[in-house]
Amino acid sequence: MTPQRERGGLFIPSTHESLSGTKRDRDLIYIPRRTKETREIGFHDAQGAEYFMIADEIHLWIGDLDQPSPRLPILSQKEEVRAQQFLKPQDARRFRVAHSFVREILGRYVKQPPDKLEFEFNAAGKPFLQEEVGGAPRTFFNLAHSDRYALLAVSRDQEVGVDIEVEREFVDLPGMARQIMSCAEWTSFRCLPPEAAHDAFFDLWTRKEALLKAAGTGLLIDPRETHLGIPNKPVTVRLQGRTFCVESVLLSVRAKAAIAVEGELHGIHMFKAR
Repeated sequence: MTPQRERGGLFIPSTHESLSGTKRDRDLIYIPRRTKETREIGFHDAQGAEYFMIADEIHLWIGDLDQPSPRLPILSQKEEVRAQQFLKPQDARRFRVAHSFVREILGRYVKQPPDKLEFEFNAAGKPFLQEEVGGAPRTFFNLAHSDRYALLAVSRDQEVGVDIEVEREFVDLPGMARQIMSCAEWTSFRCLPPEAAHDAFFDLWTRKEALLKAAGTGLLIDPRETHLGIPNKPVTVRLQGRTFCVESVLLSVRAKAAIAVEGELHGIHMFKAR
């Protein structure tokens, strides 16, 4: 039986059998909507794979930027110039892998060769795909990376922002916190025991970064002017006359992460590229 399109998910060409023990039409594995665990997808081995999603669905991809990569040079000239501006070879390599990661995955959703994708940027530098032609729905996305990890969110019909931060120690954590917290958040933060302050800071930092990226403003808006609250919990906030849902995301790696979407957040489906 052919999987029904309205459920959302991924189609991956494979010789594997379905859970029922019979091969699906076109010899495909269907990864269903409502997947709770992180699925590992080897997209380099799945030539011609077709990725798709339905309305109100968010796909989150996490990638390791230090894994050996067989990626062909698919970056644009501008992206390659940016890579060459890094002083450390490791940083340049991670930049190339991260942006190749974006192109390869988005290419599967919009059914275009990754090296042919064209990006534009808003006033704050947030990239977006040029308008798709032929009546195809627009695809929203956002990339974040920290140290060796990249996190990519893809949506069909909602502005989206993500952030990921590999946790690290700060010499002056209260000083860093004061730079991003509203007055009420700072008051709550100061009441936390020392052992809870570190997690609280990174939880709030990633959520605020995700929100400002979803709004398309980045740090053009002072994060102290937004209030998400401590302790950490999913919230709905208004920013510049728009409504966003913001919440943390639990990852399988040692890093904090968060996502924000314009409108309601109905479901997140996570995939790990390998």
